[in-house]
Amino acid sequence: MAAALDARKGGSRRGAIMAAASRLLSNKGFTATTTLAIARAAGISKRDLYSEFPSKARLLEAMIDHGVREMARSLTMAAPTTRAAFFEMLEAFGGAFLTAMLGADRIGLYRAAIAESATVPALGRALLDTGAGYTLAIVRDFFRAASVGGLVDFPAVDAATAIYFRMLLGDLMLTALLDPTRRPDQAGIEVRARCAVEVMARLEGVTWQGVPRQLVAP
Repeated sequence: MAAALDARKGGSRRGAIMAAASRLLSNKGFTATTTLAIARAAGISKRDLYSEFPSKARLLEAMIDHGVREMARSLTMAAPTTRAAFFEMLEAFGGAFLTAMLGADRIGLYRAAIAESATVPALGRALLDTGAGYTLAIVRDFFRAASVGGLVDFPAVDAATAIYFRMLLGDLMLTALLDPTRRPDQAGIEVRARCAVEVMARLEGVTWQGVPRQLVAP
C-alpha cells in the first residue's frame, strides 16, 4: 500500500516537473531555463527535481518521450472498414497530427532539443527515433491494414507512408521552428490535411518504381 502510494506520488511529481519545464521552455528556451526555476514552478525543491531527473538534458529527453507517447495514444486509429472511411480517418488524423505537432509547447520543446543536440546527441536521437518512429508506425499499420483488407491499393506501404507524411508536413515544422508566428491556423491545417489525402488517393495503384501498376502488368 505504501509502495503504491509512493509510486503514485512519484508519477505525479514527474508530471508536475515536466509540465513546469514545458511552460518555461516555451517562454525562455533551454539555456535560460534553470533547474531552480523548474523546481519552483513545479512547487518542489531542487533536490526533489534531481531525484527524478539527474540533469536538465535527461529531463528534456523524458519530456520528448512522454510527449510522443501521449500524442501517439491520442492519434491511434482503428482499422478502417471501407475505402471512404480510410480516407476520412486519414484526413482526421492529419489534422490532429498537425495541430499537436505545431502547438506552441511542442515547438518550444523541439527548439530546445535541437539547440542542445550538438552537446547532448541523445536528444537529437530521441527526436528522430522516438518522435518519428511512433507516429510513422501508427500510419504505416493503418495503410497496411487497409491494403491487406483490399480497401485501398498501395503496393509499397512504406513508400506510401513516407509520401503521405512528406505531403502532410512538408516544411511546416521547419518554418514553425524558425518563426513560430508563421504556424498555420486551424483552417490552414485542415486544408493541408485534405490536400495530403487527395494526393494519396491519386497515388493508389502506383508501384515502388513510380509507374502505374496497370502499365507494367503482363
